Amino acid sequence: METSDDGQLVLLYTVPEVAAMLKFRKSYVYELINQGRIKVVKLSERRTRIRSDVLNDFIKQETVNLLENSLSVQPPRKGRKPKYVG
Repeated sequence: METSDDGQLVLLYTVPEVAAMLKFRKSYVYELINQGRIKVVKLSERRTRIRSDVLNDFIKQETVNLLENSLSVQPPRKGRKPKYVG
Protein backbone atom coordinates (compact mmCIF):
# COMPACT_ATOMS: atom_id res chain seq x y z
CA MET A 1 0.00 0.00 0.00
CA GLU A 2 1.26 3.45 -0.88
CA THR A 3 0.94 6.52 1.32
CA SER A 4 1.21 10.21 0.47
CA ASP A 5 3.72 12.62 2.00
CA ASP A 6 1.35 13.37 4.88
CA GLY A 7 0.88 9.67 5.70
CA GLN A 8 -2.56 9.27 4.12
CA LEU A 9 -3.40 6.10 2.23
CA VAL A 10 -3.36 6.73 -1.52
CA LEU A 11 -6.27 5.29 -3.49
CA LEU A 12 -6.52 4.98 -7.25
CA TYR A 13 -9.75 6.02 -8.97
CA THR A 14 -10.96 5.40 -12.50
CA VAL A 15 -12.05 8.28 -14.70
CA PRO A 16 -15.76 7.32 -14.36
CA GLU A 17 -15.37 7.25 -10.55
CA VAL A 18 -13.80 10.71 -10.53
CA ALA A 19 -16.48 12.03 -12.89
CA ALA A 20 -19.20 10.71 -10.56
CA MET A 21 -17.52 12.17 -7.46
CA LEU A 22 -17.12 15.62 -9.02
CA LYS A 23 -20.44 15.46 -10.90
CA PHE A 24 -18.60 16.06 -14.18
CA ARG A 25 -19.00 14.32 -17.52
CA LYS A 26 -16.33 11.69 -18.23
CA SER A 27 -15.33 13.63 -21.33
CA TYR A 28 -14.66 16.73 -19.19
CA VAL A 29 -12.42 14.72 -16.85
CA TYR A 30 -10.48 13.49 -19.89
CA GLU A 31 -10.24 17.12 -21.07
CA LEU A 32 -8.78 18.14 -17.68
CA ILE A 33 -6.29 15.26 -17.98
CA ASN A 34 -5.28 16.33 -21.52
CA GLN A 35 -4.84 19.93 -20.31
CA GLY A 36 -2.51 18.67 -17.57
CA ARG A 37 -4.77 19.96 -14.79
CA ILE A 38 -5.21 16.42 -13.41
CA LYS A 39 -2.16 14.14 -13.39
CA VAL A 40 -2.77 10.44 -14.00
CA VAL A 41 -1.16 7.05 -13.60
CA LYS A 42 -1.18 5.06 -16.85
CA LEU A 43 -1.41 1.35 -16.04
CA SER A 44 -1.57 0.50 -19.74
CA GLU A 45 -2.60 2.20 -22.95
CA ARG A 46 -6.29 1.96 -22.01
CA ARG A 47 -6.14 1.88 -18.21
CA THR A 48 -5.88 5.30 -16.57
CA ARG A 49 -6.07 5.93 -12.83
CA ILE A 50 -6.12 9.09 -10.76
CA ARG A 51 -4.47 9.12 -7.35
CA SER A 52 -6.60 10.31 -4.44
CA ASP A 53 -3.96 12.81 -3.30
CA VAL A 54 -3.77 14.28 -6.81
CA LEU A 55 -7.56 14.56 -6.89
CA ASN A 56 -7.58 16.31 -3.51
CA ASP A 57 -4.91 18.76 -4.72
CA PHE A 58 -6.97 19.48 -7.84
CA ILE A 59 -10.08 20.18 -5.75
CA LYS A 60 -8.13 22.50 -3.42
CA GLN A 61 -6.62 24.41 -6.35
CA GLU A 62 -9.97 24.81 -8.09
CA THR A 63 -11.52 26.05 -4.84
CA VAL A 64 -8.78 28.66 -4.47
CA ASN A 65 -9.27 29.74 -8.11
CA LEU A 66 -13.02 30.00 -7.60
CA LEU A 67 -12.59 32.13 -4.47
CA GLU A 68 -10.05 34.40 -6.16
CA ASN A 69 -12.35 34.89 -9.14
CA SER A 70 -15.39 35.60 -6.96
CA LEU A 71 -13.46 38.27 -5.05
CA SER A 72 -12.52 40.07 -8.26
CA VAL A 73 -16.14 40.37 -9.48
CA GLN A 74 -17.25 43.98 -9.60
CA PRO A 75 -20.53 44.93 -7.93
CA PRO A 76 -23.26 46.18 -10.27
CA ARG A 77 -23.25 49.88 -11.07
CA LYS A 78 -25.86 52.12 -9.58
CA GLY A 79 -28.27 53.64 -12.01
CA ARG A 80 -31.13 52.50 -14.14
CA LYS A 81 -32.23 48.93 -14.05
CA PRO A 82 -32.27 47.20 -17.42
CA LYS A 83 -35.68 47.10 -19.08
CA TYR A 84 -37.41 43.76 -19.16
CA VAL A 85 -37.93 42.66 -22.72
CA GLY A 86 -40.34 39.79 -22.88
